[in-house]
Amino acid sequence: MHNAGHILGSSIAHFHIGDGLYNVAFTGDFQVRKNKAVRPGSQQLPSSRDAGHEATYGGANSIQPSRKEAEVNLLKVVKETIGRGGKVVIPAFAVGRSQE
Repeated sequence: MHNAGHILGSSIAHFHIGDGLYNVAFTGDFQVRKNKAVRPGSQQLPSSRDAGHEATYGGANSIQPSRKEAEVNLLKVVKETIGRGGKVVIPAFAVGRSQE
């Protein structure tokens, strides 16, 4: 098992099969960049013949802004909303970005 860096406890499973004749790695979502909640995932994995992973945003139109750009935009909207006496409600995932 290796750290996937996605959320606390996420992992990459590496299977060493048949005395190394076949190796495979599998994970769900992963994160290799530094973030504010957990350490980045492992980038030094044993050699694998095959690898598989699941991802939330894998579509051709799933382009996300940079983390810095997203933080700047969020802060701008929050300040504008509070400035005009409004209330800010932020729907969020149960894990991951919510903690960060």
